[in-house]
Amino acid sequence: MVEKFEKIKTSWKNSKKQIPYNNLTKKGLFELCYHAVNDVPNRCIKIITKPGDDDIGNFAIIYLIIEKSFITIETALEYTELTIYSGGEQPDFSILDKNEKKILDLITKFKTRSDDIQQQILKSILIERKIDEVIDLVNNKEITRKVYFAIGEARERASEVPIIKNAPKSDIVLLSIMKWMNIVVSLPQEDLFPESKIQGLVKNFLEIKKWLIDFINSAFSKDEKELLTPPQIFEEEEE
Repeated sequence: MVEKFEKIKTSWKNSKKQIPYNNLTKKGLFELCYHAVNDVPNRCIKIITKPGDDDIGNFAIIYLIIEKSFITIETALEYTELTIYSGGEQPDFSILDKNEKKILDLITKFKTRSDDIQQQILKSILIERKIDEVIDLVNNKEITRKVYFAIGEARERASEVPIIKNAPKSDIVLLSIMKWMNIVVSLPQEDLFPESKIQGLVKNFLEIKKWLIDFINSAFSKDEKELLTPPQIFEEEEE
């Protein structure tokens, strides 16, 4: 898929949007843009992230499956730039306008959150990226060891974010990820990921991705006390 993008990016028409940082860190705005552009069927086919919060050069390529277009996200010095590439004589760039509106709306909501919740939202979007990484590795039939470590990293990061652990059905999601870790670790680690497992894993991880995207969307406006309250566990009363 990356090779396809490299071939078409000079011939397909494109349109750009620049989103100013407006007191957000470069990494923070990159994560918000990633979440805004992303959707359940979309595929992140390449990502480069820098270690510092204010480093430039964070970069992602997301393939929009329904629109059959590519969007790149890149942190520059004064703004994060989104570029959409679409084929055809009269490509429809309206999705870029919708994404810009969504990003600006998320920024407004994000700034109303406490510093703690802001950081947890950004960590949750990082988990969203890790789920995408698992799906992309499997679709590309990478070696099993890479898939196993990607699943493990997604689960480890998810278990460290309180608002994720407190979210409805998070226990089911974490158990599902652990189930796949147990399946994948039993496979020959240096072999290509087996084709017989691809459909089942991708289906399950797309379900996890939908759950996570929906939860992150709610975290921008949900009551903070509710986000930080662990789910109640009801025990049967003794007779």
